[in-house]
Amino acid sequence: MKNLIYDRVAQKLSAYNFNYSILFKNLTSLETITWCHNSPLEKATFPSASTIKIFIAIEAFNQINKELIFEDDIILLDDTMKVGGSGILSSYSNNSEISIKKLIYLMMAESDNTATNILIDILDINNINTTINKLLCKNSALNRKMMDFDSIKKGIDNYTSALDLAIVLEKLYTNSCINKKYDTLILNIMKDCTNNSKIPSKLPSHIKISHKTGELDYIENDAGIIFTPYGDYILIILTEGYNNSVEIQAISEISKIIYDSYSLLNNSK
Repeated sequence: MKNLIYDRVAQKLSAYNFNYSILFKNLTSLETITWCHNSPLEKATFPSASTIKIFIAIEAFNQINKELIFEDDIILLDDTMKVGGSGILSSYSNNSEISIKKLIYLMMAESDNTATNILIDILDINNINTTINKLLCKNSALNRKMMDFDSIKKGIDNYTSALDLAIVLEKLYTNSCINKKYDTLILNIMKDCTNNSKIPSKLPSHIKISHKTGELDYIENDAGIIFTPYGDYILIILTEGYNNSVEIQAISEISKIIYDSYSLLNNSK
C-alpha cells in the first residue's frame, strides 16, 4: 500500500512549488505515510489558521465534562466581541443570547471567528495550551485570538503540525481524548464543516468526513478523518507560501489520489 500511495502523491507534489506537510494514517493497520517539503515531520511547524480550533473545542468540552462551565450557559453577544472573517455571529444583533454549545458548534462547523474569540476568553488561553501539552502535541500553540493581525505583524501566531493534528484526531477517533461522549460529539460536529473545498472536494458525496479547515493569505490547511466502506483513515494536509487557489486545488487533488489509491488497494483484497 505504502509504495503506491506514496509514489502517486509524490508525483503530484512535484508539480507544485510551495511548502507542505502531509500525513496519511490508516486507522485499521496504523500504517503511516508522510510527505514533507522542507523539514522532517517532527519539526515541520506551520501557521495553524483555523485548525487550532480543534484544540479549543477539546478544552471547551473538557471544561464542560468537569462541570467548570455548562453547555447551556448563555452569553450575551456584545458588539465589542465581534470580529470579521468567517462566521455568522458578527451579523447577529447586539444582546443576542448564545449558548456555549452553540458557540462551539459555530466555531467548528462555520469556523466562526467571533465564537472562537468568545470561547478563548471563557476557557482562558493558558488552559487551552495546557491541554495541548497534555495531548503531547509538541508543535502546537494558541498565541493570539482570531483576526488579530497586529499580533501577526509582530511575529505572534498560532502554530500546529501535521503530526500534532494526527495525534489529536486519532485520540478523538479512539475515544481517548476526553471520553466517548465528547470525543464522538466533536467528530460529529466536524462532519458538519461547511467548507468542503479541500479534502472532501473531489471525493464521492456519500463519504462522511470529520474535518477542520484553516486558511489565511498564502496558507491552506485541512485536517480530517475519512470514513470509507474499506476502513477509515486520517489525512492532514498543511500548505503555505503560494497562491491560495493553487493550494486548494493541490489539497483536493492529493486527497482524491489518496482516496482512489486506498479504495483500489482495499477492493483488491
